Amino acid sequence: MKRKLLMKSGLLILVSLGFCYSLSAQLTISVPRTFASLDNSIDDSDPAVGIFEYAGNLTIATGGNITNNDVGGSGNSAGDITIVVTGSLTLQAGAAILAENNINGGSGGDITITVGGNFTMATGAVISSSKTSGSGDTGITGDISIDVTGPVNISAGAAIRANGTGTSGDISITGDRNIVVAGTVESVSGMTGPGGPQPQGAGSIFIITNCNIVIEATGKVSSFGQDPGADLVHLEACTVTINGLVESTGEGHATPAIPTKLVPPFRPDKPSESTAGVEVWANTIVINPTGQVNADLSLGAGKRSWIDLFARNNIIISGAGSGAVYAVHANVGGNGGEGGIITAKSIAGSVITSGQAIQSNGFGSGIRRGGPVTVEANNNLNFTGSLFQANGANFGGLFTFRASTGNINMDNTTSISVTGSLGAVNNTACGTIGNATYSAGAIVVSLPGVCTPAPVLPVYVTLPPASCVQLSNCDQNITLPVSFVSFTARRINSAVSLTWVTGTEINNQGFEIQRQLKNSNLFETVGFVNSRAVGGNSTSELQYSFSDPNSFADASLYRIKQMDLDGKFKYSEVRLINGIKERVSILTYPNPSSDGNVTVIFGSDDKKEIALSDISGRLVQKWSGYNNQQLKLTGLRSGTYILQVTDPVSMEKEIRKIVVSQ
Repeated sequence: MKRKLLMKSGLLILVSLGFCYSLSAQLTISVPRTFASLDNSIDDSDPAVGIFEYAGNLTIATGGNITNNDVGGSGNSAGDITIVVTGSLTLQAGAAILAENNINGGSGGDITITVGGNFTMATGAVISSSKTSGSGDTGITGDISIDVTGPVNISAGAAIRANGTGTSGDISITGDRNIVVAGTVESVSGMTGPGGPQPQGAGSIFIITNCNIVIEATGKVSSFGQDPGADLVHLEACTVTINGLVESTGEGHATPAIPTKLVPPFRPDKPSESTAGVEVWANTIVINPTGQVNADLSLGAGKRSWIDLFARNNIIISGAGSGAVYAVHANVGGNGGEGGIITAKSIAGSVITSGQAIQSNGFGSGIRRGGPVTVEANNNLNFTGSLFQANGANFGGLFTFRASTGNINMDNTTSISVTGSLGAVNNTACGTIGNATYSAGAIVVSLPGVCTPAPVLPVYVTLPPASCVQLSNCDQNITLPVSFVSFTARRINSAVSLTWVTGTEINNQGFEIQRQLKNSNLFETVGFVNSRAVGGNSTSELQYSFSDPNSFADASLYRIKQMDLDGKFKYSEVRLINGIKERVSILTYPNPSSDGNVTVIFGSDDKKEIALSDISGRLVQKWSGYNNQQLKLTGLRSGTYILQVTDPVSMEKEIRKIVVSQ
């Protein structure tokens, strides 16, 4: 059982408490409560002052919260909150745990949460130690530490925040099972001031588990700092899948007075002037087309940013198409911007890229240069159809590609750009090296037939054990190593054509096609497509299609149930198809809902403004610029809700009524 909690004072080891996982006791907080009113209350099983421990499952319902905010005049700070739950902890929609400083001169409180079962945050739930006033004063934001034995699920629209007008707090989320982030985990600093040494800006974020991490398309993990920059964002798991945004970024043009976790001694091999950095340590790393790893600095003249992707097995970077943001980017601007340091190493597998994969440009004014990018694998580098950039107006960057025992597979669809003087590309492979398209003037050195030792990682890096994918206590619905690159559905006369692409397949049997009619709450199976992967395993993109006869007058929903050879499965997102006679742009199911969970399906991925209100008109949650085709509402209490969807261009509104009856 791994327990790592990284605080500002250094490294803290928290020993597992050995909690029982299934307990029948239940406490529900449905009204605002101060932490002081819970501490040493009848429900508190810990006699110590400052710790609230509940022996059972704790639910903070909609309308409920636990607070220890600052009170009184200027200079007062928020108090700390320590919660121990031996069962599961659930924050329903709109619930909150707050230790905020809202008056000048004080600090936010630390929040420490230990959970023996599941940890779930529904849409609109918030945990915050933020400091919301007093720009640049001596007060700081509190740290947030969450340690969970069971699975962690942070829903879309939920947020964990350690933001501040000055120095922001550190956040750590550690666990033994899967961690899914569909909401926001952020430490944002508004610290501004003159150049030279300043207090630290944004805080660090560490997410570590013995199983898998999934950052969903709506998910954001962000350390964002203005003048003094950001701090380290660290993801560590068996498999890390990034469908959303992972970033350490900001202006970053002032040096923090106290070294952050980006620089020595914490990371002894990194430049001391670093003000942004992301590292991912895993057995397998998958970055899908909607995912980003960002370490850009907008005003980082003289400062550096870096990204490390370290894996035992494959690293898969699937960038989006032309014109989109690169999947992995560390661009640095300002007077004399130099692109960030990007390193991707697989010590026993391959690195596979597609689309706009890696970018490290230097921009702004003065002397600008592209950054150094290193990609190494023990086996192959598969770069077909990939784009790489390390451009500078004055000096190009340096790409170093090395395949220790395999080939560098690329062709004329592989574009490598090092625009600027002295831009260079060094290719070394034990086998063959393909012919890529290089920018004009690039200095290219290719050494085929040169076998080298496996890539070496920094001495402080510890990858998860090779056997971690076999852990039986990981959630089966997100551990399956089959990644969907895309899934589309469209009507063609009296049939519906489904097409989907997988990026990787391991142990895959095939795909069950399921359809749900408008007035039904049940999906039915209408077909099955076998895996095209040999033995169910593939590291290349595979395309699939299925045609379903459909002459129904009303709308239909489609999804894909991906089946493993051992019987495990997971579902794709849901797609909405209009009927022969009816055109529908929004569909909700199940509606009515018996468990407080409702899925909203949109007919397109156009941006939209969404507001969910209760029957009295009170706003429950809102989303701005939402452009996914699926929205999951979780943890809703019994009652009637109004969902309003507005087109931001035409300002046309659509209304749907949602009924929850538990």
